[in-house]
Amino acid sequence: TGGTLDVNGTLNISGTLNMDTNDSDVTISGSITLTSPAVIQKGSGTVTFDGDLTYRDLVGGRNFGRVVIDPTTTLGSDFTADSVHILASDTLVTDGYEMTIFGTMDIDGTLDASPGADGNSTITVGGTWDMTGGLFTSTNSTVMLNGTQTAAIYSDSKAFNNLIINDGLVAYWKLDETAANTCLGGVNDNC
Repeated sequence: TGGTLDVNGTLNISGTLNMDTNDSDVTISGSITLTSPAVIQKGSGTVTFDGDLTYRDLVGGRNFGRVVIDPTTTLGSDFTADSVHILASDTLVTDGYEMTIFGTMDIDGTLDASPGADGNSTITVGGTWDMTGGLFTSTNSTVMLNGTQTAAIYSDSKAFNNLIINDGLVAYWKLDETAANTCLGGVNDNC
């Protein structure tokens, strides 16, 4: 595409969307449907879902790269991206579909992973999980952290329903609370 592409309506892709040539930024305000043989050539630009829309990848595994959710996106299929940032006051509804995020999941708004049309969601994240600024509705969902690089979990004392840490290593994970001397009867956090 080159430069910035602003789609102020529905986007149906059955060919190639090339965002790599000029690392294009793309904004899409209407529903998105990918049908065979859709190809997404992602670049280093940002793709912003900037309308109340439904995302459907009927091919499977198509990756838009860096995705920003603003205001509400509802999944109508499984979803794949390099990273996802849900802006404050905005919502991503999984509707029971699976999410594969190769990098960071940054929740400043709401990630609603309540059971839906496709059952219970599994959200697989290969990088940092940051929900300090937002809300995660985790009812019956599973979050799997499977990154092999340095990553962190920032939960701001918010709960997961089911959390799996699977980085392929045989070792241990150091869990470190953020407040000093918070253990019952503990001193220097040696609980």
